Amino acid sequence: MQALLNRFFLSLANVDWSRTVAYSRGNYGQIYVNLKGREPQGAVAPEEYRQIRDAIKRDLLSEKDPEGNNLLDRVYFREEIYQGPYLEEAPDIVFLPADMKNKALGTLDFTSNRFMFPVYGNSGDHRMEGIFLGVGEAFREGEDLGRISILDVAPTLLYLLGLSVPKQMDGKIIREALTETWWARHPAEFADIELLGRARGTTLTDEESAEIKRRLEGIGYI
Repeated sequence: MQALLNRFFLSLANVDWSRTVAYSRGNYGQIYVNLKGREPQGAVAPEEYRQIRDAIKRDLLSEKDPEGNNLLDRVYFREEIYQGPYLEEAPDIVFLPADMKNKALGTLDFTSNRFMFPVYGNSGDHRMEGIFLGVGEAFREGEDLGRISILDVAPTLLYLLGLSVPKQMDGKIIREALTETWWARHPAEFADIELLGRARGTTLTDEESAEIKRRLEGIGYI
C-alpha cells in the first residue's frame, strides 16, 4: 500500500538527504533539522544547528500570504514550548499559521511540494480558542470562567473521576468551576506518578492489533 501511495504523492524516497538542511511532514507546522548524528542521513553539523534554526525561524516569520499579510503567527524552538526527558524527540521548530485559511497539513510523507495549503471545507479542525462546558452536581451554575488553559482540562477530569492528579502534570484543577460543597466533599489528591514512562520490549497480540484496526476503521482513519 505504501509503495502505491508513493507513486502518487511525494515521499521520503524522493528526498536527496545529502542536500537537505531541514524537512517537514506537514502535520500543522513541525520542522526537523537534518542533523548529523541524529538523523539517519544527517547533513547539518551539530555546530551549525542553532544557526540553521535561527535562519529558518527568520525566514518563516517573513513569509506573506497573497494579500501581503504575515502567513505565520508564531514560530517556536522546541525548548520554548516543551520540556521533560523526551524533549530531544520533539520537532526542532513548531510554527502556527496566522489564521486557519492556510495551513501546513500532511497525513502521508508529503502530500504536496507546496509549503502551505489553502484550507477548504474543513468541517472540524484545531483552533487556538475552544469552549469548556461543565454540567452536573460538581459545577457552579451560570459561572463564567473567563479564559482558562487547555492544560487545566486533564487534571480537572482526573479529579472529577476520583483519581489522583500527578504532581508533575502541567495545568491545574479548574477550582473556580466547582461548587464549595463538592470541593469540601471531594478533596483533591495528588501523587508522584511517572508521566512519561514507556513500555519496553512489549508487542501487541494479534487480537489487540485487530481491535486497534477496528477502532481506526470506525472513526474513518483506515
